[in-house]
Amino acid sequence: MKGIKNQPQEKTSYSELTQKVFLSLEEVAIYTGLSKSYLYKLTSQEKIPHSKPHGKVIFFERIRLDEWLRSNRVEPIDVRLTEQKATEYLNNNPNGIS
Repeated sequence: MKGIKNQPQEKTSYSELTQKVFLSLEEVAIYTGLSKSYLYKLTSQEKIPHSKPHGKVIFFERIRLDEWLRSNRVEPIDVRLTEQKATEYLNNNPNGIS
C-alpha cells in the first residue's frame, strides 16, 4: 500500500472540522482563518490552548479552541450604550418606572 501515502488528500471542509474532537495545526488554520505562522506564534507564547504530545506535533481540542475564540468578547457600541443608559436610569430611579 505504498502508493496510498503519495495520493493527494482531499481538502477538509469546515463542516467536517466542526465534527472533530481534535484538530491539527493545518485544520485550525482552516477552522479559524488564522495563518499557520500566527498559530505557531500563539502556541510558542502559550496564548492559545494546545497539546504537544511527546513535544512534537501540535494538536488542539476543538471545544477549548471554541472557548478561546469566544474569550475577550467585545459588545457592539450600541449594546453597551443601551446597557449604560439602563443602568443610569435604574440608579436614578430606584423605585423603577416613573
